[in-house]
Order: sequence, then C-alpha cells, then structure tokens
Amino acid sequence: MTVRCGLARFPPPGRSVNPCLDLLDEQLTRLGAAVLSDPELSARWLWRSRHEVRLLHFHWRADEHYACLGRAVDDRTVRRPRLQGHRSWLKLATFAGRLVAARALGYRLAWTIHEVYPNETELRPPGTISRRIDRTGGRLLARFSDIVLAHDHGTAKRAGVELGLQGVAVVPHGSYLGVYPPGRSRAEVRDELDIPADAFVFLCFGDVRQDKALELVLDAFTSIEDPRIALVVAGRIKDEPCARLVAGAAARDPRIRPRLGLVPRGQVAELFGASDVAVLGRSEAWTSGSLILALSLGVPVVASRLPIHEDLVGDGQAGWLFEPGDSWSLRESLVAARAHPAVARTKGEAALRRARGLPSWLEVAERTAALTGGLGAR
Repeated sequence: MTVRCGLARFPPPGRSVNPCLDLLDEQLTRLGAAVLSDPELSARWLWRSRHEVRLLHFHWRADEHYACLGRAVDDRTVRRPRLQGHRSWLKLATFAGRLVAARALGYRLAWTIHEVYPNETELRPPGTISRRIDRTGGRLLARFSDIVLAHDHGTAKRAGVELGLQGVAVVPHGSYLGVYPPGRSRAEVRDELDIPADAFVFLCFGDVRQDKALELVLDAFTSIEDPRIALVVAGRIKDEPCARLVAGAAARDPRIRPRLGLVPRGQVAELFGASDVAVLGRSEAWTSGSLILALSLGVPVVASRLPIHEDLVGDGQAGWLFEPGDSWSLRESLVAARAHPAVARTKGEAALRRARGLPSWLEVAERTAALTGGLGAR
C-alpha cells in the first residue's frame, strides 16, 4: 500500500525567516508529502523515525547543519581559536556519524545548495582550521547525499568543481509574488525613516553579514555628492563588525538610514515600496533570494555582473549591473540609476515581469519531488 512519504527538512520549518522553504513545503504537502515540523538530526530521532520518514532534505550550506551540533561555543572559546577549531572538528565528526547512521537506516538524503561555502571561507588564508572545516563539511554532505540540487547553473557549476560532483541538478528558485502583504504607503514609511518625499532611495536588504559586501556598497554610495539620495540598510544582524560598520557610516553620513534588526514580514513590502532601487553588493555566485524578492515587488536592482544576475535581471532590463568587487563601477551604476528616475520606474515594471516568468512553487515542488524521489512509498 502506498503511504504519504515522511519528509524531514533541515533546517526544520519555522527556523528560517526566509519563506522560500515554507512555500516549498506547502506545495510538497499538496503533492502528498508529510513534511515533519520538528525533525532532529540525532541518533535517537533517526532510529525512532526510520519507518515514517523516507527523505532527509538539507538546505543552505553544510556548515549551517553541523555547526549547531553539540554544546554552544561560549565567549571564552571565541577568544581561543585553537579550542574553537577543535570543537568544530568534533561537531563535524558528529555530523558525519549521523549521516552514516541515516544511510545505514535506509534514509535517502538530498541537499539543495543555495551557496557552496560561506563567503568568509574565501577570505580566510589557505590552510586555516576554519577554512579546512568548511571545505570538509561541504564535501562530506555532498558525499552522503543521493542527489544534490542547486537553483542556478552558476552555483551548480561551482558545486561540481569545489565538491567534486557530477550532474548537479538545477531547479530554479520560485518567485515571491503575493507572499508579502503591501503594508503602509510609501509616504508613511518615508516619513518614519525621515526621508524626504522627493529623495531617490536605494535599499540594501537582507542579513547584515560580511558576505553581503556592505563595505563596498557604503564606499560607492558615500562617494556620490548628492544631498537628495538616501541609502536604507535593513536586515538582521548576523555579524557585529558589519553592523558597526553600517552604524559608523550612518554617523558620518546622514543620508544613510540603518534599520538593523529583523524586519517583520508585514513590513518587508512597504520597505521596498518606499525605495526606488535595491542594491546587492555581493560578488560571489549564488542564488540571491533578496534579488528575487526585489523583482517580485517590482523594484529594479543594482547587482554585480554575474551569470545568475544577468539571467534574473535580463542583462539590464530590470536593473543595472556593475563589475564584481569594483567600487567605482558600482558607483557609476548608482549614479546612472539616480540620473533617470523614469527609467528606474520602467525597469521596475520589467522587474515584475521577470518575476512573473519564474516558476511557481508548485512547479518547483514537482521537479524537486521528481528528482529526489521524495514522494515514493517507504
């Protein structure tokens, strides 16, 4: 008899503020999967759930799964890198043991790679403990996965090179059309942020952390001598030095409006609605949920010239592209956007059309299920 397949998703539902996984879960449930709400990557849970769950589906990066295993690192450990490294190796070994147990108990494993490594990995000197751990963790999860997925061909190609994989499957990311409520008016939000009604507003939205290249964005923006522009930096603080960087820049330049902290879902669309252009400074290939969010809300983007960005933006139809890591090139893109507000509005209309061309989450779920075998009987 065919039964509904038990599917355990990591991170578990409710652990991420990004709604993409919940949108995928909703459609997988519609197709017949029973998505568990509280799975644990523990030996006890794996044994107890072996008859009800068929697929363990990991998302994001490998380090987001093994780094949370074991005891939390306290302040004293943070100040002792060698001890922190040893504990990280122990967590990685624990993670490996649980992957071995999962395979031995008959689970199928899938990994959807949104980005191969933390961007910080590339900034660390070769041979450092943390860099070796990041690379080993990625290769470990890839080795035990029955199938590896990515949302774009650039990420799939990099995963193949870095992790020694062949045939990484590509399942495009769905849009965020209709996901966020409209919220308050443009005028109300600007008034709250103390931004003049006639200002041209750039928005840098997403987690505040090193890999978002906020320093590049701040350098490019502050080099523009225009009193009628503003930059809003909004998102959760995931890296305190980056938050201090933003706060310091705002103290020196009153045109910068930091809104540091989690932005409630009901206030996301209104923040984009109060802005004219979304800015993404990151120069590493990855599938950017923030870029897709901007398109879905009809806001044009300034992003680095990477294949995935060119595909999403339509090679400039829905925004402006700058040379990766080049502050001057980014500055010129910001200036170009500011110089022609009417063009920005036209590109915003194109952004919405680009978002409508993305697959629905039902289509994403159907293709994911077909590739992972996630809806078959146990």
